[in-house]
Amino acid sequence: MEAWGGEEPPLESNPDYTGRTWTPPHRTFGNHLFLNWSNPLLQLEMRSVLELWLSQGIDGFYMKHLENIHVADSDHIAQILHQWRQMLDKYSVNSTRKLLMVSHDSIKYLQSVMDPLTFLAVPPMFDMVDASLNLKSNGSDLRIGGEVEDIRKFWTQFAFTPPIVWHMGSVETMRLNSRIGGDSNMAALFLLTILPGSFSTFYGDEIGMQDSIDLITSEVRQNI
Repeated sequence: MEAWGGEEPPLESNPDYTGRTWTPPHRTFGNHLFLNWSNPLLQLEMRSVLELWLSQGIDGFYMKHLENIHVADSDHIAQILHQWRQMLDKYSVNSTRKLLMVSHDSIKYLQSVMDPLTFLAVPPMFDMVDASLNLKSNGSDLRIGGEVEDIRKFWTQFAFTPPIVWHMGSVETMRLNSRIGGDSNMAALFLLTILPGSFSTFYGDEIGMQDSIDLITSEVRQNI
């Protein structure tokens, strides 16, 4: 398979592949290879990768950016996730379940592209949810209450409600201090600690790091 260079990349031979319009992901990092996840051989190879790490005793996986898995049919993602869940369950011992974590944004995307009945089987496969809060500041008023409630309401509709890990910053966002200002930075982090569930803090946000500006290009760059 060739790296994407503006034309549709060739897909491996697959009798189930019926063709689709090729759309490159919204994020690319220097000529990534975009794999055809509908290919059973690729699925088998990736399961062997998971099994290697499970055999070493890890506790689970964070399956991030499921929206960037390229398949011939969106419902194939449910089949792939089911295979992964079965593998993790095989390595679960007694009451210690191997964990599968997903981002809330990925699940919402899958809901928008999958058959509704097929989608209903997807959320219960996960044990933890990573939820990003798009915090905006209006003076001293930090508005996230509605967003928190919407995310919690979405997950309570399923038989099992996984614990939510909240965060306000990552490598994919502007620094928290750059978004809301220094006066609100610590207040936002304190608010994060009292939300129901658990939380993670992007390193550097706890000391108020800001994004920097390239003096030559004037581009904003994240300090990491």
